Amino acid sequence: MQPNLLQLIAAEVQAMDEFAKSNPLRYPDDPRQIDEVLLITLSNPTWSGTQIIEHYERKRGRPLKLRVQPILYKHRLGRADGREECLREVELYYPALQVLLESPNQAEADTAYRTLQPWLSDHRRMNGPVVGRLMVNSLANDWGSSQDAQLQKLGKQIGAVMRLILLVPSLKLLRRIVYRAAEARGFRERASLADQLEEMITTVEDVASGETPTERVDTESLEAENADLKAALFGLKRELTDLQHHIKENQELAKTDAVVTLLVEMNSAANNHLLDNLVHSSRAVNQLLRQGWQPEPVEMEGVVYSLKMLVDYLERIGLNQMRTVGNREKIAMDDLAYLSYVGSEFASPDDMKWVEFRTSGWKYRDRIIARPQAVEVAAEQPTK
Repeated sequence: MQPNLLQLIAAEVQAMDEFAKSNPLRYPDDPRQIDEVLLITLSNPTWSGTQIIEHYERKRGRPLKLRVQPILYKHRLGRADGREECLREVELYYPALQVLLESPNQAEADTAYRTLQPWLSDHRRMNGPVVGRLMVNSLANDWGSSQDAQLQKLGKQIGAVMRLILLVPSLKLLRRIVYRAAEARGFRERASLADQLEEMITTVEDVASGETPTERVDTESLEAENADLKAALFGLKRELTDLQHHIKENQELAKTDAVVTLLVEMNSAANNHLLDNLVHSSRAVNQLLRQGWQPEPVEMEGVVYSLKMLVDYLERIGLNQMRTVGNREKIAMDDLAYLSYVGSEFASPDDMKWVEFRTSGWKYRDRIIARPQAVEVAAEQPTK
């Protein structure tokens, strides 16, 4: 791991430690109880809250003071499908976290960050704090048993902090570790407006969640004031979340619209269906190369490989062919919604016809750029 990255993560862990110690939990044993309840819950997907509590109390020999049902339903762990989803997300995102923090390969680390970032930015995910806590606990355990002295020390520091905080701060710590790592590796620049809003939303979550209360005198007036404050914070969080979503949605929509406009124009009749011709030419050149053809003069070699690079680039940005030219298949009337069909009329919705695809059609992400042209042919088995 890069030395500066280790220092950045250590600074974030220290900051969370100071936050936790300045906002001590009312019940210091809650973090340990939460970890045990999560382990029982995820190991037994079909168990009810009552079964989870009974198992804990039999194992520990004392009552469980934690309110289990609210935790389960607040974080989408009340049913088996929610618990299985939680485990799937840990299995997906924890390896990405390890690659981002530890891999010497910049390309692999960049892919890992691109995997983690959309998930960390999605504040609507109910199970986020649970997945975040499981991931940070795993990181603490893995680093705490490392042969590297510095990693081992940092792993133990993370473990100590996790014994002082609950679910929402755990996710906040994970976000900060990921973002500092991304900055150190050059994947993330100075915080944008959307990033700043994300930090604000996270801070509001910490205050409004009620998970890290300080010890206060239980008086009716303070409880009423606290309830009003929470209500105001939840309202602010909702507004900030909507604003953040609106900004990101508009940014992505504007980017997608610009790309779609370009691709539609490229494949228009006015531009001689450039996308179709690119693929056709690339296919023809590849066939010639496989047959031993060499570009002549030598200067033509650059043109040939530039053509392949252009086609590969279009695929990388999310442009895909909808069908393969020359393939045949059976279609129904419902398929006409995304095909450009040439042939006899369908007699009924159940009528089926064999067609051959003369153009591939194009799709950019979930937007259709050009529909594949399907021409009716005599009934026969589809080509393979």
